[in-house]
Amino acid sequence: MSMYSYSLQIQGMTCGGCAASVQRKLDALEDIVSCEVNFATETARIESQEALKPKQLIDWIRSFGFSVQTDHQRFQATDDRFDQASLDLILSTHPEVVSYQINSPLKTLDYTTLPDANDRDLQNQLTHQGLVKATHQDVAIDRTSTTDRTHVWISGILALPLVLQMIGMWFGSSWHLPVIIEWALATPIQFWLGYRFYQGTWAALKRGEANMDTLVALGTTVAYCYSLFQWATLGQDAIGHLYFEASAVVITLVLVGKAIEAKAKHSALESVAALFALKPKTVTCLRRAQEIELSIQELVSGDVLIIRSGERIGADGVIIKGDAEIDASAMTGESIPEYKVTGDSVISGTLVVNGTIRVSAERVGDASTVSQVAALVKNAQMGKAPIQQLVDRISRIFVPTVLILALLTLGIWLFVGETLEYALVAAISVLVIACPCALGLATPTALVAGTGLAAKHGILIKDIQTLEALPDV
Repeated sequence: MSMYSYSLQIQGMTCGGCAASVQRKLDALEDIVSCEVNFATETARIESQEALKPKQLIDWIRSFGFSVQTDHQRFQATDDRFDQASLDLILSTHPEVVSYQINSPLKTLDYTTLPDANDRDLQNQLTHQGLVKATHQDVAIDRTSTTDRTHVWISGILALPLVLQMIGMWFGSSWHLPVIIEWALATPIQFWLGYRFYQGTWAALKRGEANMDTLVALGTTVAYCYSLFQWATLGQDAIGHLYFEASAVVITLVLVGKAIEAKAKHSALESVAALFALKPKTVTCLRRAQEIELSIQELVSGDVLIIRSGERIGADGVIIKGDAEIDASAMTGESIPEYKVTGDSVISGTLVVNGTIRVSAERVGDASTVSQVAALVKNAQMGKAPIQQLVDRISRIFVPTVLILALLTLGIWLFVGETLEYALVAAISVLVIACPCALGLATPTALVAGTGLAAKHGILIKDIQTLEALPDV
């Protein structure tokens, strides 16, 4: 029985609990046979017995409160033949197209696909029928935004005066900022820089769940609102009994943790990016006795490639003319360049150090060695180890358990006669200190980093289960 496999890049997951939630909801759908959602790589791998449209997959993820990354392509329609009806027909029926837009005045065509979509046949159909010009552009969206780091710096600067007065108290100083200054410093941290936690909480509540954002938002909001209550009832006498610094510092530290988390995930995924970077974007091809430059996607088996010194080989094949020293260290780990002559086989991703060769391409595109190696490592990183399934089950009940413990803490301290202020501080401490960020991130990030490091040293790991079983070998 044939199976259809899909890979989605999910955006908006804030903790391992979110990933576990998405997986549970996908598993509950009748059309899906199996799925694995990985928080470290922010991916979902879905298998089904029937072909699914990308838009249907995206709509499912959106209904869970998350979004899916898509790639955006833009074409310029030909001046002499702008046939909107034909474009509509082709794009509306193509299985890889998520959405499209045709701009009649500007004669442009934009469409989106999933990042791993194979839309080469669509592009060929559009160009061969003369509907669009052969050249197009990827409308790239910069996903390496520095917004998170900027927020960390702003939050740190605003929280610093609040922290300094708290440190002074440890040394016996009675100096405090005026209440209105404390409020002015804490408010933008709470509702601007901390807005993401309210968004995450609301999205989780709509799913009938609670997550890490719930703990942060609830704990800091209680501290902030209690400080407002103290200010409103005591006025300036509230100095020393406010907790604006608590809410501000907690949000700042969580933002720092998020920035570190993002860096850790990015570093763990660098190995796959490095493998994909071994594929040249363009190659020099000999067609009709003329040298032309083609994108790597346009290569077909049988093309003759011309590779000169300093260029990487874009396809697996056989040298039909010339000789060269070829550095295959990135693919095989062999540090010494190998001398290749006519009749020798070469593989994609390797570097011509010295010489010029002509290669008859045999395996191109996804069938090439470098593409298969990259796909193998990527699939391994997307997998979920048995130990991660245990972590997911713990994450599912962790947040509700913490909420119950916080309420018990509040009630017990009030029952034994402590003040409301004391009981609230204790309950807030339980909420904010128990954020399960690392619980859902540590295991998948370690596995992703392990498979990536192994790939850099020429060791390819087929799946996560194999990696986890290594200590028992």
